[in-house]
Amino acid sequence: DEKLVRTFSEQFSAAKKKAGVPSSTARMRSLLGFYKWLAGDSVREYMNQVTPNMSPENATAYMKALDDVELEIGKPLLTTDKKNFEVFKGKIKAAFKAYENEVKEKTGKSAEEILKDYAFYEAKAHLKEVEEDAKESMVKAAQDKIVDVSGLDAEVKEEMKKLGCTENDFKDSEISLKQVA
Repeated sequence: DEKLVRTFSEQFSAAKKKAGVPSSTARMRSLLGFYKWLAGDSVREYMNQVTPNMSPENATAYMKALDDVELEIGKPLLTTDKKNFEVFKGKIKAAFKAYENEVKEKTGKSAEEILKDYAFYEAKAHLKEVEEDAKESMVKAAQDKIVDVSGLDAEVKEEMKKLGCTENDFKDSEISLKQVA
């Protein structure tokens, strides 16, 4: 329900703001700035920092573009090398365009639209993850998976006995989730 997700998103964003937690986009900008600081003028060092956070296709395309430019100029590319840095940016435009098309295909919205309403999409993804985790837990509980209690200390076992477990439940050191519940 988009309306409920929007309400959750607004409340979650307000709670983060009240707690002094920067928005995700602000944290991303800060992280990219930190990577830039670490890398100095080295484009390769910067790309080594950011590519692990990219899709494999994008990371490969960006690094290939960098490899091509460095091969052409015969030395490492630096951000201060304006001419060749522009050549690199031109080469990665195609990869970025492919990424934008992929986003649009998957979501029906442009990457720019998503970034403008990032808190909503972040909340939507978070709620989807919570829903999937809950479903997975329900499936596991329904399958009556076994829990190893061999490492429990005496106090915990005593509490479990108060809840109805018997000494027999600990003999093979495994009891069912239903019985634990």
